[in-house]
Amino acid sequence: MNLLAGTTLQDGKYRIVKCLGRGGFGITYLAEQLGLNRKVAIKEFFMENYCEREEHSSRMTVPTKNNRDFVTRFLVKFIKEAQNIAALNHPNIIRIYDIFEENETAYYVMEYHPNGSLAHHVSAQIHLNEEEALRYIRQMADALDYIHLQQICHLDVKPENVLLDIRYNAVLIDFGLSKHYNHEGQQTSSTPLGISDGFDPLEQYQYGGVAIFSPTTDIYSLGATLYTLLTGKIPPLASEVYEEGLPILPEYISKSTVLAIEKAMQTKRKERPQSIPEFLEYMEKKNVEKYGEKTKIREDLLNEVDWVEEKLRTVGKKSFVNLYPELKKNISVTLEEISNKYPAFLENNNLNSQNTKLSTARTIFKKGKSEIALKNIVNSKKVDKEIREKARALLQSNK
Repeated sequence: MNLLAGTTLQDGKYRIVKCLGRGGFGITYLAEQLGLNRKVAIKEFFMENYCEREEHSSRMTVPTKNNRDFVTRFLVKFIKEAQNIAALNHPNIIRIYDIFEENETAYYVMEYHPNGSLAHHVSAQIHLNEEEALRYIRQMADALDYIHLQQICHLDVKPENVLLDIRYNAVLIDFGLSKHYNHEGQQTSSTPLGISDGFDPLEQYQYGGVAIFSPTTDIYSLGATLYTLLTGKIPPLASEVYEEGLPILPEYISKSTVLAIEKAMQTKRKERPQSIPEFLEYMEKKNVEKYGEKTKIREDLLNEVDWVEEKLRTVGKKSFVNLYPELKKNISVTLEEISNKYPAFLENNNLNSQNTKLSTARTIFKKGKSEIALKNIVNSKKVDKEIREKARALLQSNK
């Protein structure tokens, strides 16, 4: 299926060394550009499940006649993608050296980066330290801001689509899903659909969801990428973020960075930073006070959550009615203190998405009967599953 090592292209100009990877629309090879004696990466258009290669030949075929027009349309898009990337000039965007058609398909030749992808770099270290992660994010942000100014959205930002050059700088690749827009914000290019669970916001799951130019879609994915770099984990699906909020981020992450991730990964576009410069502003520590009311009280809320969890964990078969006064006394003091310091936070009655476990404490505090409180916990989608199960067990034990 792949081109064999030693295969030459363009009358011996390029020689294939090995396959680097495969995707739904192409195969990427390490190759040598013999005239210049340098290593390059070559991407070959080859649609998985639609294309085949002739035996003992490099020629691509589409065996099913009904699929030929379909494959040809994507071949044209592949060539256009290469031309669009070649028109870009930014140190953190992959450079295209050449494009040509051969073997009934098309190829484009790129600079080769030997240090692999950002995804591989993270997996090798569990997670990155914050300083390193923010350096990559700022480089990616600069590249995204550059294309946004040209009315282009990448729409596939994730660690797998970022290579590391010889100096370990981030290089954005794979513009196969990118869209171009006119000055009125209407899309002028059609691209194949593709979803990267955890990195794509809700609008990318909706038909026509990215038909209008909006940098906020890439900003969500950039925030999700930062989440992965710092935690070593894939973010939850956008639908889960919508229902339950983001998981509480580790305490080793600074408040300003937590704020940047929370803002970027808002499920509603209007609540995200509207431009890359605005996103970068959230990462500045001096702006935590300006923007971060939720972040400022994060430690207070975490302490409260830990207290409630411990009580639920140790109560066992003890009557919840007897425990309630103690819960109310301890929680009310904390909530009163928070209310005095941050009245706007409680007045809007909107639980901090990063601290959904707090809803357990608030429910107990606001309800005067233990059974009602427990039922509210069990039925609330905003309360973590673990807490709901504990509350359900308490209900059963008190019947």
